[in-house]
Amino acid sequence: MREILFRGKRSDNGEWIEGYYINIAKVNPFIATGRLTIQRNVFEPEMQTVVPETVGQYTGLTDKNGVKIFEGDIVIGKKGYARNPYYLIRSQRFAVKHEKGFYEGLCDTDYYEFEVIGNIYDNPDLLEVQHENT
Repeated sequence: MREILFRGKRSDNGEWIEGYYINIAKVNPFIATGRLTIQRNVFEPEMQTVVPETVGQYTGLTDKNGVKIFEGDIVIGKKGYARNPYYLIRSQRFAVKHEKGFYEGLCDTDYYEFEVIGNIYDNPDLLEVQHENT
């Protein structure tokens, strides 16, 4: 079964947090980490308020380094002849987004390798580079 996981930027300090997305009354978006804290002898789930525009779902895939790939990540996809890295045809940078039931680019079977190099929130300038020299 695919892990249902989300990532978002904390609204208090801008750090990224992973966990389970909760949006109470479409006003208070939270990421719950799955950890519990004890407050006055009561177990409470650890939750952080996040910036809604930065929330992205985990695709269920990892890159060549084992990094989880989320919506909003910028990846380099490498295409090669018969999936042979010695015959690199081209590499392409793109932002991961969910479109029409699948993650664009990640479902292209001609890619044999992906690498997360940033995200559209912290590194939008990475998409401006059209050619990768690798």
